[in-house]
Amino acid sequence: MLSCTLQEYKDSYETKLYVYKNDYKDNTPTSFLDKEIQCYNAYATILNKIKTAYNEEDIKGTSIKNKLLGNLKKLNVSAYNAIISQEIKSNESSNTERTLVIIDIEKLTNYITSSEQILQFLIKEYRLCKYSNKHYKPVDLIGEFPFLSTKKKSEVPEDTIDAKVESKKKPEKKEVVELDDDDDKITLATIENCLVDIVDYIDTKNYKILVDALFSYFKTGEFPELEHKIRFKRVNKKKVGWALKEIYMNLKMEKLSVEYFRFAKENINLFSEEEIDPTNFKTSRFYKYFTTNPDK
Repeated sequence: MLSCTLQEYKDSYETKLYVYKNDYKDNTPTSFLDKEIQCYNAYATILNKIKTAYNEEDIKGTSIKNKLLGNLKKLNVSAYNAIISQEIKSNESSNTERTLVIIDIEKLTNYITSSEQILQFLIKEYRLCKYSNKHYKPVDLIGEFPFLSTKKKSEVPEDTIDAKVESKKKPEKKEVVELDDDDDKITLATIENCLVDIVDYIDTKNYKILVDALFSYFKTGEFPELEHKIRFKRVNKKKVGWALKEIYMNLKMEKLSVEYFRFAKENINLFSEEEIDPTNFKTSRFYKYFTTNPDK
């Protein structure tokens, strides 16, 4: 949905808002808009950083700004695939292979334009809601989105380093590091985007516990200890398992870990009776709940 145009977003806006408000009686248009603004802010910020990072020399063929593109891939893989026009692999030495990525600036610019127009639309709607309901705190929204103002854009962040891939060498295990604000917003937005199809089957309290637990895991590498199981209403287990799998694949981009299934077994009521047998786990019912698309 993040890849849509302003008109496409407007066409679906009322439906999305209606579903959100009916999910829980205390949900409001303002809280819905706040969620949408956070999501599109993270998305538009990453797109603008990528465009800034790829100056004219970069566009003609230098190495990938791996952190920025990696963040975009986590948040919106379809946009990531669309803006990559070419990947070139060149051997710099006998043991090292370097990946060069050519960005389709025209497509990138189109995505930026749409995301910023949608964000402006959301900000306008937010202000209308805010002024009609004084219980919500005033926020200077434009101040939070510098790319929507006429001020000069910030310089390329230092963490946009060249990516070098060594062939025939396993990548080193990375230590868990403290994520910056943009990373946190992207992680949270990715989790909530992947859960959108199952929000009708869980109440707000349990939904928040689930999101917080997943966010903690993907931020620190460890799940928190929960006092109570996360409870879903009656729902196809494949629907929930598939959503959890999509979150994992988007944020870690690697094979599902046993600890992820163990968290689901110990903390989600739907999977409490499932077994984890390492000898034939991939053929188990539990594994298939996470890897079978419920819509097919």
